[in-house]
Amino acid sequence: LPGTNYVSFEGRNYTTAVVVQYALVPYILVYKTIDSLATVTDYSSEAQDGSTATDVVLSSLDTLANGDSVWIGSTVPFRGLVADVDAANGNSSTMTGVYYSSASAALTNISLTDNTTSGGASLGVDGTITWTVPSDWVPKKLSDIGAAAGSVALSGQELYWVRLVFSGALDSTTTLNSLLALARSTAYAELVTGR
Repeated sequence: LPGTNYVSFEGRNYTTAVVVQYALVPYILVYKTIDSLATVTDYSSEAQDGSTATDVVLSSLDTLANGDSVWIGSTVPFRGLVADVDAANGNSSTMTGVYYSSASAALTNISLTDNTTSGGASLGVDGTITWTVPSDWVPKKLSDIGAAAGSVALSGQELYWVRLVFSGALDSTTTLNSLLALARSTAYAELVTGR
């Protein structure tokens, strides 16, 4: 979480397991825009606060052609997201994504697997949104890659960004309880018993 200096784990009273496996995941910035980043709504806190009382509101989010998208940024590369859907999208839509490639010096399609699709509707159920971490993914200022008309406040920090867009408008009630990053690696660290 923001402001964290260290995390400490202590394994105690193991009964049937001999190790505890863990992975640290990055904090992400979650920005929704409906005007090509001229303005943004910051859902970073709501996406990661662990509360079902706060939501990431994606209702009526439309297509990229209409200036609508969700930008996810992190200080380190990440291999995807876990979405806890509160109010499911029922409209037909396909999610696609892009990242900033150093090889092409431009936004490039990222091949994602959307496990939140139900009946042709992205964000129809809880699930993961995953991709293979691109080797040419580099951190950039959002104002440098997002074609933002405004967004002065977004120009300072270089992050690894993914832009998510939908092929059709989400319905008028679509919300998420949380949106969390998946660690870059699937190799877990371990705490062995007695340590």
